[in-house]
Amino acid sequence: MSNDPAFIAYRAFQLHPTLLGEPLPQAISFETTNHCNLRCTHCGHTQFAPFVKGYLDEGLFDKLARHLGPGKIPAVGLSDFGEPFMSRRWWNIFDRARAVEGLGISFITNAVLLDRHLDKLDHPGLNIAISMDGASEPTYAHFRGAGYFEHVVGNLRQLRARESSGALPASHRSFIVVLSQRNVHEMPALVELAAELGVRALVFSFQVFFNEERFRNESLFFARARYDRGLREALQRAAVLGVDVLHPSAFEDAARNTPAVTSKSWLWRDLDGRIRCGAIYSSCYVKFHGQIEACCVPDRHPLGNLNEDSFVDIWHGPYYRRLRQSFHTGCWTAPCQNCNLFQSVDVGLQQSHFLTPMRDDGGLISMPQPYRISELDTRYRELLVALQRQPEQPAAIMPRLLKLATVDERLHEVANAIAVIWTAVGQWDKGLRVLRQAAGLAPEDPVIAHNLAVSTADTAACRSR
Repeated sequence: MSNDPAFIAYRAFQLHPTLLGEPLPQAISFETTNHCNLRCTHCGHTQFAPFVKGYLDEGLFDKLARHLGPGKIPAVGLSDFGEPFMSRRWWNIFDRARAVEGLGISFITNAVLLDRHLDKLDHPGLNIAISMDGASEPTYAHFRGAGYFEHVVGNLRQLRARESSGALPASHRSFIVVLSQRNVHEMPALVELAAELGVRALVFSFQVFFNEERFRNESLFFARARYDRGLREALQRAAVLGVDVLHPSAFEDAARNTPAVTSKSWLWRDLDGRIRCGAIYSSCYVKFHGQIEACCVPDRHPLGNLNEDSFVDIWHGPYYRRLRQSFHTGCWTAPCQNCNLFQSVDVGLQQSHFLTPMRDDGGLISMPQPYRISELDTRYRELLVALQRQPEQPAAIMPRLLKLATVDERLHEVANAIAVIWTAVGQWDKGLRVLRQAAGLAPEDPVIAHNLAVSTADTAACRSR
């Protein structure tokens, strides 16, 4: 068989070395608690129906500890849908995180309780995001309640002073600002406040409303010129003061189809104009009770449970595979269709400003993986070893490959291997057909793209003989 044209072509093909080839996320967020000390008017804590609350157990962090660090998951967030300093376990988890050499650590806080914890923030390179929706007491109070603004500003001044004196290592601080008609006029002032307090970056986003009356009365969807003007002035001040600003496009730019460049960590458009999601590849969320969720959208998007499966079996498993493949097929899941991050690709969509959440009570959902991908990976790699030992008998492993494919037809790595074996035994057309099916599951996979190019050329050459 070694001189057979089909076998010679087969030797030019590539196989995936593992079923666990998807890189680990760049960051994982732990919901240390979903309790909060404020009742912000724009937040789900006041807008959603009552939901289950609790605190993350240190044991859940420990389950992922071996996956954390440079070359693995390089960064963690120690907050999600709540104020992290409300958790008495937070410092235990923080200590575990900083014990991992080279691990980036971040958290989001309203900074009301920051003064009680300043002396403990002695870890170099902390990334601290402060929710700050106004540059004055009246505006801030509309969003977060009266009597907190000066206290928060004072806390941030203390933090800067301690870092300047060397009492604390330098941190990277940013403001997270939710914009509506109630605070858009303070965009330039927020830049100035950030510079004054040593905050290096601002992240502006539109307030997403869940109440139609408030949406029509307060949303910048109905005050587009005010946002565009505020953004221009804020960017001018930021350029002078050396503050970085991440923001949705101006409405006038979106109307000209020239949106601002957005992070591929969020939603973005590819060269074909399709909306893609970077979050399902680059990040992951661990809720306080162990649920793994895809992102922080208002609707929950559970994909597994650390009390039932390992992180590897969840991240590489069937639920995550189906989610990622849905962005190739255009058949999005319901939570993705109700995403608040559409504003990163089209500020002119009403959905970028108003949503009707479809939430449950936030309790733990039992959803064991239909199979353990780590076990399938062991079987798959055994087949590769068998093929290496008997390279001139590729058909010998076909029955076992086909059996693997019956477990989940979405395993593009297995489909690719089946296509390669069909080609090796001279079934060119069948191999090309299966390879195209694999490409439909993973159109950006470099191994499949290489094989498809080789197979297409060789099939044409074979037919011409």
